[in-house]
Amino acid sequence: MKIKVSRKAELLGHKSAIYALATAGKNHFYSTSGDGLVVKWNLQELDRPGVAIADIEEQVFCLLAMSESDILVCGAFSGSIYFVNETQASPPRRMAFHDIGIFAVLQVGDVVVAAGGDGKLSLWNPSSAQLISYFALSHESLRSLEYDAQKDELIVGASDGRIYFIDWSTKKLRTQIDRAHLPSVFTTLHLPNAGRLYSGGRDAKIKVWDLETHAPLENLDAHWYTVNQIIAVLDDSIVASASRDKSVRLWDTHTMALLETLDKARHGGHINSANSILWLADRSLLISAGDDQRILVWKLIFDPSSDLDST
Repeated sequence: MKIKVSRKAELLGHKSAIYALATAGKNHFYSTSGDGLVVKWNLQELDRPGVAIADIEEQVFCLLAMSESDILVCGAFSGSIYFVNETQASPPRRMAFHDIGIFAVLQVGDVVVAAGGDGKLSLWNPSSAQLISYFALSHESLRSLEYDAQKDELIVGASDGRIYFIDWSTKKLRTQIDRAHLPSVFTTLHLPNAGRLYSGGRDAKIKVWDLETHAPLENLDAHWYTVNQIIAVLDDSIVASASRDKSVRLWDTHTMALLETLDKARHGGHINSANSILWLADRSLLISAGDDQRILVWKLIFDPSSDLDST
């Protein structure tokens, strides 16, 4: 498969490294950064500045836009979790719980799950901003969260190098993959239709696991430095990875052949770590953000009839 890449826009405004992106319907998306601002961007007006809808007043590492709700959830450097209602003029509701920063937030049904640097998982009611329950999972930071609806299972990547699989109904540990990455797991992506689990870590590797047996399938030296995020693109036929090596790479989901690299030399990409990526399928847009305080909007055009093109 060949991919034609064109850079549609460079969005500026944040005053610090950008750590997280989130969708906001078909025409908008959110970003947040070390400057504490939550900014909403209009995809129909990419030549105009974004609108700051909240000021968290501390570094924000992760962001969740609740489905069927106007609530945004932010995980911050201090370990506090913030609930922002975009339709109300009231300030964000701050709840202090974790001892160290929150690195991932996830919606499961009507519950928000937060992954803390203190190795704890906390469960929250987003409407009341109240803590429901919590439990300790590791002595190291929890870095990533995913929910597998088919298995009713929470998948957690941790800085102890493990990937944990938790029964959501009982909140009990089912199993774990030890030494998945050394020293730390930073991101996971599960694709039930492909029967695969993808993980990336501080070792710069992307690993592929059988989703049922957790047997290793691939072990790729994918980047030069930490793999910060892995997401699915184009109906799960492509996975994209963002790395501290400043690049975003596109891979064939099944063969893990490298299809394209988005970097400064080839496409005017990031000049510092690429921290977060977002796929907007309706517009065939890939959005990336990083330490260079820039958000880059890429248009991807796919030619599935062509020969596989490794870059």
